[in-house]
Amino acid sequence: MRAALALLLLAAAWPAHAGGDGRGTGTHDAGGPTVITADRLVVDDRAQRAHFSGHVVLVRGAFRLECPTLVARYAERKGRLAFVRAEAEGGVRFADPRAHGRSDRAIYEADRERVVLVGHAVVEREGGRIEGERIVHSLATGRTEAAPPPGGRVRVRIDGEPE
Repeated sequence: MRAALALLLLAAAWPAHAGGDGRGTGTHDAGGPTVITADRLVVDDRAQRAHFSGHVVLVRGAFRLECPTLVARYAERKGRLAFVRAEAEGGVRFADPRAHGRSDRAIYEADRERVVLVGHAVVEREGGRIEGERIVHSLATGRTEAAPPPGGRVRVRIDGEPE
């Protein structure tokens, strides 16, 4: 019970200790351009998907995601193509001004301004680290939620005060 309460308190306080105020800082440009670079690209217009492979880097505002392969989904909105979502595979890494992390797979949802890390997921911030099987990190607010692997537990490390 005490461990659950401590985890809830940490989750509520985390943005303040991470240099954010929990209200969003505008570092994630939700309406701005998404730039994706890779060694190879295959576009399937009918399915509204683009398959990137080889040293893939996705950048949107101050958010950056790197991985070996990525499937970007797009849709037509107001007569223009809009980036909607990316599914990344194989040793995924992300960084934004509040945190950085890694996982086996990740889903970046542009409209929801969040990244979902799945499989050996880790998010690190100034002051600590969260580990779990699935971690949802909000780029807008800095809020992070973690779920354990089946039969396991999440792990949180809180660093001590700097000297």
